[in-house]
Amino acid sequence: MRIHKFLMAISLFFWLLSMTACSDIKLGAISPKGPQVESLGTFCTKDPDELNRFTKFLFVMDKSGSNSTTDPNNVKRAGNIERYYNSKKNDPNIKWGMIRFSGNKNGVRALIYDTDPNKAIFTQDEGLVNDGLNRLREEDLDATPYDGALGFTKQTIKQDMEEHPEEDSFYIVFFITDGAPTSPTLPGGKDSILGMVDDIVSVKPGSVMLSTAFYGPDYPMGEDLLQEMANRGGGKYINFNNTDEIDFDNLIVAPGKEPWRLKNFIVYNTNSAICEDQYYGMDSDGDGVCDKDEIKYGLNPQKRSTYDDGYSDFFWFLVKTNQIAPGNLTGCPDSKRIDDDMDLLNDCEEAIMRNMNPSGTKRRSADPKDPDTDNDGIIDGLETVIFRNMLGAPLNNQDVLMDLNGMGVNAYTQIFQHKNPLYPNRNAPSYDTYVEFSHFTDKGQSCYTFRQKNLQLYRTLPVAGSGTLPYQMGHDSFINRVLVYFIQTKSTDPNGKGIYMYSFQDLKGDAAYDGTLGTAAGLVVKDGVFTPYAIPKPIN
Repeated sequence: MRIHKFLMAISLFFWLLSMTACSDIKLGAISPKGPQVESLGTFCTKDPDELNRFTKFLFVMDKSGSNSTTDPNNVKRAGNIERYYNSKKNDPNIKWGMIRFSGNKNGVRALIYDTDPNKAIFTQDEGLVNDGLNRLREEDLDATPYDGALGFTKQTIKQDMEEHPEEDSFYIVFFITDGAPTSPTLPGGKDSILGMVDDIVSVKPGSVMLSTAFYGPDYPMGEDLLQEMANRGGGKYINFNNTDEIDFDNLIVAPGKEPWRLKNFIVYNTNSAICEDQYYGMDSDGDGVCDKDEIKYGLNPQKRSTYDDGYSDFFWFLVKTNQIAPGNLTGCPDSKRIDDDMDLLNDCEEAIMRNMNPSGTKRRSADPKDPDTDNDGIIDGLETVIFRNMLGAPLNNQDVLMDLNGMGVNAYTQIFQHKNPLYPNRNAPSYDTYVEFSHFTDKGQSCYTFRQKNLQLYRTLPVAGSGTLPYQMGHDSFINRVLVYFIQTKSTDPNGKGIYMYSFQDLKGDAAYDGTLGTAAGLVVKDGVFTPYAIPKPIN
């Protein structure tokens, strides 16, 4: 095995040597500038309405005994819901949920569920929705426990957010009853009920709305309470006692549009990494370790994970240079070798990120569902390979605000320029990425112009597709995979979680130049090339 690795290293060394000989370039050295070609573009922040945002309807239905008089044939409840569902069931961005409340033995439970009636779900499965409607038509019995229904509603929404953080959802609750609450058992009575409505909408502020509908006889207390519940829930109230039909669209208050702003913009060649000599060099497999350093330490510069263990060679480089202990790299199952948030780290690698005193986040390990855990504008994978053995960097947003190398410029600016923020590098090549605000659209989007000439490209080694992250599939010689991304946030919450817009683009290095500037031809920066990833808000 050792002989095989030695021969592999010798073979790769002479391949690299032959490539540099073609143009009298020494391995790792900066060659003269190539021809300067400028990349130009324009782009706008994404209108949230264009995102794959789900509207999730939750019907909270009264099944008390009085319904045998007020809605004996279930026309007002099941009939209206069924008609509304049929009118919208083909909308791919709508999901449906339903719960019931009464005081009988079945009490408060889900009507639409998978296997457990104590766990409500949101679904697009027509069979499950019809099963729920059939359950709604079952016998009505006993009391009207508002408190139990509202508590179950909050639990349902919070649970859905926890299980589907990748879905940017707007929840619309329809609370429908024929009478006043018979069990305001919480201290405070009516005020407690209203407080529970406050709790529901606060689960996801601005994205949960509760409307109420009343179809019973004249119960002033019940009707007045329902009106107040709708006011507190940001929704609408309607009395449809004198008609069998209700249009639920009349109870919807659509979320208002809000302008979004650009938080940051980064261009980063994933085939360029900081070497042991503290300058950027060629990294063919995009694992964060220079090819020449991989050869030096017996790693494979044409494979992200030399040992096929789920950890990139960057972490084994830290082990081999005694910067972290090998015990950090424990077994990584196949299910964790994914990168859902597209931040250049898989789930096992995110777990290695540790910071007992984080800033910008409450987490002490990186979030596999958040590409920018500490909210500083630099995605977790870049912070990891740039800050090297500082494995808490993705959880400390103060790092990028500091001048860590005495250059008189903070780390963020140096990362933007593609420089090493930990080592003085006054003469190092610098990206000239330029982004300037242009105008607002009538939808409240902010638009920008982009240009760049300086971008280091390399005569990379070919890399096989296996053992790479999904967006770092294999490539031929000379191909450089460049990440262009920006993070946009709401104008009213510029420091909050936003939307990660990313684009991986392949540029081909010039055979005559290696690691030089002036070869940034071909970057495409325009609407439509970026893929959105909505960063989930932390759940308390």
